[in-house]
Amino acid sequence: MTNQSFAGRLIIATAIAEAILKTAVLIDIRRRPASQIRGSKRMWIVAAVLVNSAGVGPLSYFAFGRRQRAEGVELATPGEG
Repeated sequence: MTNQSFAGRLIIATAIAEAILKTAVLIDIRRRPASQIRGSKRMWIVAAVLVNSAGVGPLSYFAFGRRQRAEGVELATPGEG
C-alpha cells in the first residue's frame, strides 16, 4: 500500500467516523429533553454540525453538554414533541 492510498483511506475513515458522531449527537439532542442539556439545543446543534476539527463539536456535546439523567426520566421517543 502506498502512502497516498493509506492517506486516502485514513481521510475516508475519519470522515465516516465524524458523520457517525454527528448523527449520534443530532439524534440524542432530538430525543433528550432540554432540561437535560447544558445550554440550548440550538447551540449544540450548530456546534456539532459546524465545528469540523476531528469531531470536537460532537465529542464536546457528549462530554459536557448532557446532564445526568434523573431517575425515572426517560428520553423522548421519535415522534413525540
